Amino acid sequence: MKSFFRNMLETREPWRATAVLILALSLILVGGVLWSSRLPHTDAAGDPAVVNAGQDAKPSIQVEGHGRISGTPDVAWVTLGVETEAETAEKALSDNARVMDDIRKTIKTLGIDDRDVKTAVFNTQAVYDYNERRRVLRGYQTIHLLQVTVRRVDRLGELLDRTGAVGANRIDGVQFGVEEAAALQKAALERAVSDARAKAEVLAEKSGLKIVGVRTVVELPSNPSPMPRMMYDIKREAAYSGASPATEVLPGELVWEAAVQMVFDVR
Repeated sequence: MKSFFRNMLETREPWRATAVLILALSLILVGGVLWSSRLPHTDAAGDPAVVNAGQDAKPSIQVEGHGRISGTPDVAWVTLGVETEAETAEKALSDNARVMDDIRKTIKTLGIDDRDVKTAVFNTQAVYDYNERRRVLRGYQTIHLLQVTVRRVDRLGELLDRTGAVGANRIDGVQFGVEEAAALQKAALERAVSDARAKAEVLAEKSGLKIVGVRTVVELPSNPSPMPRMMYDIKREAAYSGASPATEVLPGELVWEAAVQMVFDVR
């Protein structure tokens, strides 16, 4: 190609060389315009937004939308119970059963339904000490843990205090969640679609175009719906009677996110 243009420029016919130069410049200019018409733009959120006005495709605008919504936990799950140890398995079991009976009665007085209480862990095993490479039987250990669903989060601290007062010596974690989580996820998705449309409308207006329809909608991977919050803060403060400190559990909030990619037809 280079030799072709060189030969044409070196020709003794000036009109032919001029024509070749004009043709080459025209090809370069047209190619640049077509390329720039398909270059992606970036919106204020940093997401790629494409205005496609090429001659080979119907005009369209491609954008991404994001939605985010938070919710206050209205349900909690706590795993609590008792661990006992005795010289015999029978004694470890009986001691454990006695304390667990008090724990279950206490849970019931808090208005927690039987369907919201279930055994999460139960086992009895031998416990050994190791001394000078020898294994010596120390006794037997029984662990019985319950998973309790608390539908009044404001009473969670009271549950921990009162079960602890009757012998619960294991609290293996508190999780927080929202019972209507599906509705919050749907709301986040709706916000993502609204966000995408708002971005497309701005691009269309600034480009002298008008949105006439939606070509495609795709839900994009985003942060998964929050798992029940496993970490929690507990602080001690004076009870209203001033008689003893009470446990206050702080649930915080949970966040749902969604993302979509949409292509809008424009004219």
